[in-house]
Amino acid sequence: MRLNFEKEGDLWVAKQQVNDDYNVKVECEMASIIIVSHNTSGTKFAVVHAYRNVDVVDDDFDGCVWPKTIRITSTEQPTYGEITEAN
Repeated sequence: MRLNFEKEGDLWVAKQQVNDDYNVKVECEMASIIIVSHNTSGTKFAVVHAYRNVDVVDDDFDGCVWPKTIRITSTEQPTYGEITEAN
């Protein structure tokens, strides 16, 4: 699933629901802080992983409760973003 990043204040943000283990790919032209988080309850999100001073993220994540809404934030505008589910 291709991610659609939208500007929210100083950050670029994309949200996507997943129903299985997943891989996140994000690319930026400049070094960025990229944060992957998922929903907890209500409207709150818990940080799963924070990447500092990177221009590429390609990482796998797993969980045991589905569905989850994944939220990815970046301090620089991503040039590419994608989530791929295991199944």
